[in-house]
Amino acid sequence: MHHFNNKTFQLALILIVCGLVLAASDPGKPSSCCKMTRRTKIRTPITAYAIQKEALPCVHAVIFTSNGLKYCSNPTMPWVKKAIEQLQSTQKTQ
Repeated sequence: MHHFNNKTFQLALILIVCGLVLAASDPGKPSSCCKMTRRTKIRTPITAYAIQKEALPCVHAVIFTSNGLKYCSNPTMPWVKKAIEQLQSTQKTQ
């Protein structure tokens, strides 16, 4: 039977935990705030949005909700501006 020394075990455990954290994170999806934004258009129906102002480490972003998920989007992108206009138009008619 092979025995791992304590330092090897600790290093392996740290690498596993770091890997799990990186695998679970997505830069386009907010945790507590958006620290970066996505430029790509959201292909599923957007149901809500919120504006996040810059307050480091959080960046200026539009947080869209789609299918229960939140996406950090770049507020300068034309598709983001159009999506906000469409949501505002829909809210006015309801």
